[in-house]
Amino acid sequence: METFADRVKQRRKAMGYTQVELGQRAGLKQSDISKIEQGLIQETTKLLGLAKALDCSPEWLVYGKPHYEPSPPRHAHQTAEPAVAGASLWPFKDLKPHEWERLTQGQKNLVEQNAREFFNLSAGSDASKHSVPAKNSA
Repeated sequence: METFADRVKQRRKAMGYTQVELGQRAGLKQSDISKIEQGLIQETTKLLGLAKALDCSPEWLVYGKPHYEPSPPRHAHQTAEPAVAGASLWPFKDLKPHEWERLTQGQKNLVEQNAREFFNLSAGSDASKHSVPAKNSA
């Protein structure tokens, strides 16, 4: 039977995080993550932060209820529908969420701007948006 400790460890590994990385994201020390995974700590006031860092619900972490199962790790390459309706998947095959988090805000803005330009071009944006309007001769 899976426990809170098992689910935390399983989810951490699925997300590709070390105990240190998960601790940083959840506001816990690495030693706390280790104790949680060993079953030495079974409750934490940082449950919401832990669940957010692991991209799952606190209820799933604590109770393991099937209807609270987390969505697949966002960085996982997946062709099937997500386990949870409406869950967003990590859009990158080779870029992990923790790598994205290491970027500065300026770097993230630049990636987002480049992606937006790519989407606009790919969607066949109106040529009029990219051309200079003709002058009125009247």
